[in-house]
Amino acid sequence: MPKEENLQLKAEKTRLVLSGLSTDYTIAFLVNLDTDDYEIVFYQKTNHAQEMKNVRTFTEYVERYAESVVLPGFKELLKTTLSCADMKKRFETESDYFFSFETIPNAAGLSYFQGHIVKEYSENGHYALLGFRSVDEVVKQERYYKEELRKANEALQHQLDLITHAIPGGIKISNDDEVYSFRYVSEQFATMLGYASPDDLMEASHGSIVGLAHPDDLETGLADALDQYSRSDHYATTYRVRCKDGSYKYIEDRGQKVQSPDGKIEHWNLTLDKNDYMEKSIALESEKRANKTKTDFLSRMSHDMRTPLNGILGLLEICSQHPDDRALVDASRTKAKIAANHLLSLVNDTLELNKLGTSQYSLHEKDFDMRMLYADVETLARMNAESNGIQLFMDGDVLNPACPYVRGYPFEMKRICLNLISNAIKYNKAEGSVHVTLHEIPVDEQTVRHEICVQDTGIGMQEDFIKKIFLPFTQADHGARSTFMGTGLGMPIVKALLDRMDGTIQIESTVDVGTCITVSIPLRRAEKPVSAEKAPLSRKHTNRRLHVLLAEDNELNRDIARFMLEDAGIKVTLAENGQQAVSQFLACPENTFDVLLMDIMMPVLNGLEATKAIRRSDHADAKTVPIFAMTANAFDEDREKTRAAGMNEHFTKPLNMHEVIEKIEVYSNEF
Repeated sequence: MPKEENLQLKAEKTRLVLSGLSTDYTIAFLVNLDTDDYEIVFYQKTNHAQEMKNVRTFTEYVERYAESVVLPGFKELLKTTLSCADMKKRFETESDYFFSFETIPNAAGLSYFQGHIVKEYSENGHYALLGFRSVDEVVKQERYYKEELRKANEALQHQLDLITHAIPGGIKISNDDEVYSFRYVSEQFATMLGYASPDDLMEASHGSIVGLAHPDDLETGLADALDQYSRSDHYATTYRVRCKDGSYKYIEDRGQKVQSPDGKIEHWNLTLDKNDYMEKSIALESEKRANKTKTDFLSRMSHDMRTPLNGILGLLEICSQHPDDRALVDASRTKAKIAANHLLSLVNDTLELNKLGTSQYSLHEKDFDMRMLYADVETLARMNAESNGIQLFMDGDVLNPACPYVRGYPFEMKRICLNLISNAIKYNKAEGSVHVTLHEIPVDEQTVRHEICVQDTGIGMQEDFIKKIFLPFTQADHGARSTFMGTGLGMPIVKALLDRMDGTIQIESTVDVGTCITVSIPLRRAEKPVSAEKAPLSRKHTNRRLHVLLAEDNELNRDIARFMLEDAGIKVTLAENGQQAVSQFLACPENTFDVLLMDIMMPVLNGLEATKAIRRSDHADAKTVPIFAMTANAFDEDREKTRAAGMNEHFTKPLNMHEVIEKIEVYSNEF
């Protein structure tokens, strides 16, 4: 066939192909991706895209076309997708691809278009064939079906809402995925949790029950549901969910596993508001536990208080029956004093443990010298050890620390050390030993930690007992109280103090071998405290007898105090209530009384009121006479009340009269 005929045949085929394409496509381009040159293969006259004068590159053509007819939301997409660089990049992995965009309606009323970009690479260059066709009919059909589907879903939703309104509680339908994402939540469920609409609830929960359930209940609640699912297709469990205001309420969740014909699983759940019921149940259970705890506490207190009281009464009976047996009477009195001191220790420990669990107990931070604190501990502990036939060893770098001056809580630290060492001595074996090792551990430039290790050769403890050692009145066996005279409150006090001080405690023990307890306490570094030297006291009243006014309404307490004061050579004037004390003080001339001893709980006028009345009076000694409180009230706030009333000292009953008399002598020299 001649060459001219061959070219004519090829051109005719091309014309037929383009003619066929033009029935579907509105315009076609051939673009040189190397030079950005382009050729319009064909176009429909009704189309926006036509030949443009004075436009040399395809990039310019696309820019003009986009800015003139393409809707704003598609302009940048069109420019990027039709750039030569983007087409080259896409052709690295694809031979053709499609994209869609929207324009203002053209002359034929068409506005939705799809672009088809085909790779045409050859030895002559890198080309792209771009065809654009209208997809208005496809879009219209798609929108029609979407609208019909929306209407159908809306009708189903309406029917479902009607059903859920008739059911008590809320409804939620979840997918069978890892987070049980919501497919549907009813208005009642949203209202139950304080949300205005199901959409608000869905947004707040991120579309999942995981976003609502209380973190502490999530694992147990799901585990309970899955456990019930393993035996049946339904479950019922109760857990807490978060409300809109951030609070949590209890719901009962009744779930049913539903499987569609295609095998898809959903969870249909009825949720009931059980908050009032659960809170009342929890409150009732808490009250039962509190009552049981109170009953157990009173039972243990009764036992532990009656034991030494029984011993004291028995020893007094022995003394009355054998008054002439001096050795027996002295031995009985010694034993009675030991029992009484144990009873006092029990009461003090109980009160202190109670304070540690409330805001009544405040730690007083101060700068102090660790060497002096440990020296005091060693002195007191060694006296205790020697009286019990136990060897005591104290060593470690803290005895000569790199940072001797620290800021912390010296009183509480001393209490912890003495409690631990006292226990190690008390529960030791005959001729046993206690090793106390003290270490200083630097933490940073501001902080050090003191590690105190107390190891004994005592009776040891079993593992199950160690787990409950910090519970009040806990001892390894019932015989321990009578054998070792322990209260079972020492370790709870130690733990409570350490918690307040950000300290830690570790216990290792072997029965019949011994126990090792290690505590660690953080302390801040400090400078050497500046202490003022006190001038020695000089006796001003050595040439006359001291005189005190004793106000006490209890006859027995009054007689005992009067006897011991007079036995020390002090003159005593008695008052049976606060009003008598005020009257007698005001009636006496200046410098009659050296000290006023004032009980707090008295009839007519209590000690606080009496003190205030005296301080407000015009008596010459009203502002200067020392007033001591004598009271069974031992809390810090009680001390603050006596101080605020104008009292100088606070003595807690049972009184140590030797301390009272020493203070009387001190104040008599100072005032």
